[in-house]
Amino acid sequence: MPATNTQSSRMQRVNDSCRVFRVLRGAIVGSYLGDYTAICYRIVVRARMERLEVGCTYYRLTFADRDLTMPGVEPLVYLGDADPEGDEVPHIFQDTVSYSRFGSRLEMPQDREEVLVYFVSPKEVGSGILDVQQVASAIAAAAERAAALHNPKLPVLRGGWASVP
Repeated sequence: MPATNTQSSRMQRVNDSCRVFRVLRGAIVGSYLGDYTAICYRIVVRARMERLEVGCTYYRLTFADRDLTMPGVEPLVYLGDADPEGDEVPHIFQDTVSYSRFGSRLEMPQDREEVLVYFVSPKEVGSGILDVQQVASAIAAAAERAAALHNPKLPVLRGGWASVP
């Protein structure tokens, strides 16, 4: 069923103001990776997000390999900013599944185990936290790198985990 002029106009305003993809009912989300168990990659983007919009969905991008050919994407809803920590004001994000089920963690009377909340440095916005256009570009670049490297396989780290410098 086509959208009415009012619906189209409202959706256009949402797209213009947020410039992100809003999660719809029944959206499938990625699995929780824990505290950055995959390698975060600082991608160069042409236009950084001007500002974050409360209630809009953004994407956390990680990579499982050093060659940056195996991206992981997790959709997150922006809830607002936390109290300042030193010189920074961390951004608060919540996983989309719990946001869809229970609403914003900031409005809940008590904590729920199912709710995943992230406190993200402003420095990560535009690099580790992206809008839908940015994450699409980053995944396309990862696909090109993977093809150039003949689609490498993820090695099993039998000797243990080592941090990447």
